[in-house]
Amino acid sequence: MLKNKLFFSQKSAFPDRSEEAMPLFCFLRERLTLKKKTFFRFFVFMLLPVAISVRPALSDEPPIMLSLEQAIEMALDRNRSIQTAKNNLESAALNLNTAHSDFDVKFRPVAGAGVTDGDSDISTGISLSKNMSQGMRVSVSPLISRRDGDYGSSLGLRLDVPLFRYFGELVNTQYIRSSEFSLRSSERSLTSTKETIVLDTVTSFYAILEQKKNVEMNRFLAERFKSHAAIAQIKTDIGLAQPLDVYRSRIREKDAEVDLTESLENLQNACDQLKSMLAIPQRTAIDICDTPVDIPAPDMEAHQIETIAFEHSITIKSALDQLNESQRDARIAEHYLLPDLTLSMDYIRSGLDDHLNRNMLLTTDDIWRVYLTSSTDFARTAEKNSYRQSLIALKSKELELADTKDQLSKEVRSQLDMLEKTRERIRLMEAQIHDAMGKLELAEVKFNNGMADNFDVIEAETEHHLARLHLLSAQIDYIIGTYRLRKIIGTLIG
Repeated sequence: MLKNKLFFSQKSAFPDRSEEAMPLFCFLRERLTLKKKTFFRFFVFMLLPVAISVRPALSDEPPIMLSLEQAIEMALDRNRSIQTAKNNLESAALNLNTAHSDFDVKFRPVAGAGVTDGDSDISTGISLSKNMSQGMRVSVSPLISRRDGDYGSSLGLRLDVPLFRYFGELVNTQYIRSSEFSLRSSERSLTSTKETIVLDTVTSFYAILEQKKNVEMNRFLAERFKSHAAIAQIKTDIGLAQPLDVYRSRIREKDAEVDLTESLENLQNACDQLKSMLAIPQRTAIDICDTPVDIPAPDMEAHQIETIAFEHSITIKSALDQLNESQRDARIAEHYLLPDLTLSMDYIRSGLDDHLNRNMLLTTDDIWRVYLTSSTDFARTAEKNSYRQSLIALKSKELELADTKDQLSKEVRSQLDMLEKTRERIRLMEAQIHDAMGKLELAEVKFNNGMADNFDVIEAETEHHLARLHLLSAQIDYIIGTYRLRKIIGTLIG
């Protein structure tokens, strides 16, 4: 009590000005609040155009709907790997054009200026030359010159004829043949890339379809178990069920929700994979049209499919082309065993005068030359070893062709066996679905009549759900397997 009196006595020692300061405090608070509101309105006003401009970018656009045919067509047109293969093909075509240009008529201007023994020397002219596919080379070289006030003119003709080693189209067109082989290899590479991209596109498309079905089934199952939990709770409250029934339903509900989350994530990953295949920006939403999962029946025997594979397979075509190229290399190496001997013939007609016009008409000198040149090593060790190596390479290519045929036959039979096993798995899944449906109907009858708890119903619904998922997976595996078989035998791309 004494403390309270002392406290009040101390407060009373100072004048109480709270009532006088209150209006000033309220005025300052109102001014501060007004400034805050004004600043906030100004900030919102300044950001309003930015928000309006950003809003269309953030708005949800409708997804791009794709059918399987549209996805394949878009992949063939836009896929980056295919574009790279096309660029390589274009480059190979340019190399072939360069090889053919070696046999075009070459036009080269010739000019020179200098000082010889103190006298100025200027000359100009052209050179025309052409290489023949048999190895001959012809050149014509007219020339006009001026030196210390005198004019000169000349006309040169030259013919080079290889007699042994470098005579014939086999050795003189090898650059063209090698370029043609590279062009064919690039064409096969483009076809192989297209087949791979088509198969990957089909796989990604059906992966989206499978995950969409999984999402639908898991969402339905989650709602179904949620309903079971609610019914079990009501029955438990009135004494017609046990708390275990409620816990069982809720546990299965959570399991279904976890499966639903995983299915949604897998669906997003499958969509991203397809967008990457089609060169669609990742921020763009896509969706696929419903596609039937019908299972086509096989219409050919294994030996018929193998025959088609040996005729159309890219690997067989590549192995055969490499074998032919090795045979050509061996013939060239054998031809190089011949000696190098060349017959050359020159004719030069020239004149010199102080008047250019007279010099063009008058001729003062004619020169003819015929001679043989050779640079052959009598031992020819390098040429002989090169020929032996080409024969070894030829044998290796023959073995590779035989091995390629065996591997192709093995792949065809393995793929056919896989398809047959998948068809058997589909039949088993269909029978399992039929049994699971019968079990579910019986469990529902017993549960609705109070003859059993919800354990049998939940178990039957789970089994029926898993059987449907397994059936869908088997059907998709079979469809993708047929596309893979067409890729193996070389009929996927028309």
